[in-house]
Amino acid sequence: MSSGRGPAQAQAARAADRLLCQVLEVLWRELPAPDRASLRLSCKSGLSLADRQIDRLWLDPGWVRAPEGAADSPCYMEWACPQSALHRPPAVPRAKQARYVAAAVSRGARPHELRLRQRPGEESAELVKFTLRLFKGLSRPGPSASAAAPSLTHLGLEAVPLNGSVLAALTACTPQLLSLRLHGYDLHRKNGVAGPFVTVADGAASAAAAGAAGASGGSRRRGQSSNAGAAGVPALLRHGAPSLRELALQCTYNPDQLSQPLGLCSRLERFSMEWAISEWARRPSESEHAGFLSLLAGLPSLRSLELRLPPPPLGSHGLAPELELEPPDGSLRGLTCLKLIHAFPEMRPSLARWLGPRPQLVVLHLLPCVLDQSQLQVISEVAGLTELVTCSLKVAPPAAQREGGGAAGSSAATSPAGPLLPSSLPLPPRLRRLGLWHVTAAVLNALALPPSLEQVHLHELRAIEYSQPAPGSDKDRIDAVVLALELLAKSGQYVGALTDREMGVRARDYRRPFKLNMNWTEPPAEIDFEWTSVIEVLARMLRCGARPPQGAPAPAACLGHLQRLHLSLLAVDDYDLTSIREKMPQLEHLELQCVLLPDFTYAIGPLKLMRQLRTLVLHPGFGRTWAEWLQAAGGDSESFQAEFSDLLTGCERLTRLQLLLMDVCVYEDDDADDSSAFDEDQVEVADELADEVHDMVYAMRRDVVPRLQQEPGPRQGAEIWVHAFEQGEEFWRKEESF
Repeated sequence: MSSGRGPAQAQAARAADRLLCQVLEVLWRELPAPDRASLRLSCKSGLSLADRQIDRLWLDPGWVRAPEGAADSPCYMEWACPQSALHRPPAVPRAKQARYVAAAVSRGARPHELRLRQRPGEESAELVKFTLRLFKGLSRPGPSASAAAPSLTHLGLEAVPLNGSVLAALTACTPQLLSLRLHGYDLHRKNGVAGPFVTVADGAASAAAAGAAGASGGSRRRGQSSNAGAAGVPALLRHGAPSLRELALQCTYNPDQLSQPLGLCSRLERFSMEWAISEWARRPSESEHAGFLSLLAGLPSLRSLELRLPPPPLGSHGLAPELELEPPDGSLRGLTCLKLIHAFPEMRPSLARWLGPRPQLVVLHLLPCVLDQSQLQVISEVAGLTELVTCSLKVAPPAAQREGGGAAGSSAATSPAGPLLPSSLPLPPRLRRLGLWHVTAAVLNALALPPSLEQVHLHELRAIEYSQPAPGSDKDRIDAVVLALELLAKSGQYVGALTDREMGVRARDYRRPFKLNMNWTEPPAEIDFEWTSVIEVLARMLRCGARPPQGAPAPAACLGHLQRLHLSLLAVDDYDLTSIREKMPQLEHLELQCVLLPDFTYAIGPLKLMRQLRTLVLHPGFGRTWAEWLQAAGGDSESFQAEFSDLLTGCERLTRLQLLLMDVCVYEDDDADDSSAFDEDQVEVADELADEVHDMVYAMRRDVVPRLQQEPGPRQGAEIWVHAFEQGEEFWRKEESF
């Protein structure tokens, strides 16, 4: 206040400031994000108002499931999908982030959540220096003398070294920690990231110190830890144990370091553990499984449990057959959510032990398990279950169940001896969400879908299983596929596939397109059949599944995961692809794993008019048609280039063209009578086609792509990706085995 102002003028100025703040608060609630950013920079009051809205500090991009309405500031950068990583702006310098946090706190920001991760190429020493400066800024008081420093209740760290100085600064800002997420840590290291290893003596001394501190009683003042000299993940867990409600760990397992601090978390309600593998940390053994489950059984408040083991190597099927993961008798009865990913290959009799008696169980994820009819019956008896996610469902023939009992029946990789009856496979009566990786049409038609079901997640619908005998004729299987698609279309429950991480396939949040896999099911020659009848029902299913919820705005009808399609048929022609273009004009992603008739030059013609198509994946030579592709192109790369240049030009939004070639070779142990084996002539033709395709790709990158990037339109200045590569048999075996 200036010396020339009197008391009345000062009082009027304060009243005007209060009125301005009230007006700005009303505007803030109504304005969109870009206008909020402008309001923030318009005046000092707008800046203070914007900073007071900050409740989360997510300092780097890449975190999963960001809340909506992120503030436009250096302290919040989040991206909705992996593809956006190509268009991220440069990372905000660490010094600028630290200055911003300190200034925002001094202006009234009171964040309750912090997430911090190590950037690629960032040195641990620099990250420690920034972390100390960050927590120093967070410990500042507010704009008034009575305003205390913010208290963080939710903390997420990824590969941030937890040495003594970092823990001292961290504990000062987290007097009552409710949620803790630690990713990328090694419990065999003292600071959890790098440096010296933990010895048995270190672990014993740390546990003894923690026990002495707990026995001495007394309350801890804010900013004081009972383990001032401790470091690493165990020390952080001991600090948050009295108040911790949620804990998520992604680290190598070390029972000597984790058992004691985890046992102190008496109020823990949600726990997630993802085992990591390193040179000195292998897959958990049977004894480690038993000890870990016994430890969890001692947590009285535990309601949600997720155990995620690393995927087994290619060719194996989970843990060794003699291992079976079972909880102790009478333990974990209060669980409402249970997620087991790669915990064991097959549930066997332990399924009943996991599920009962647990009347409160609501969410159940069993991956990558394939449940048979008896196991589905056990699950259907959990009356309160509302969410079920598993790899697939199958029905073993009665003979296999009688001969092998429950274990053999659940592991038999066979199909039913006869057709399944509608509603013969039970589901829980209150189920609202069903997630599957793949399922055959016959099994889907036989499910007794309850009236409460709202969402069906499915990546792949198959006509028959791989390498398994199936009852009925090809016509029966095609009719079953049409019936399954009509079922999903009529109910409007299909909402796309779950992410790869949710299904336990790989650690990425990628949502795969819907895949219709006919698995070489060919219509009989004596009937007049066209794939257009299947395409019409498929288009109706995608349209019905994309309907927005009641009360949602109209743009919500265009869901990205319902605009992508993968067709794996036997053969399609230009008439079928014309039907796809007309019935599904909304498609942005299309993969054709098919034989293209009469040749690819005619078949891809209708695709040139798909205006919304952004990604196209083709399989040259699919079905051993290498010679046909070479003949249609005239045997030179220029003909290939002309065809695909017209395709890129016609699809005005197409920015990703991918050509997948199968790596064909002859093995020494191949059986001469095996029809699936390749001979030398086939290898020579396949290699010739691969050379022509690669030459075409290089020529298009040099001549066509730069021209399209300069032409006016949606692709002007955008990245256009044209690529071709071979995929070996291991890739296809892995896809089929899952």
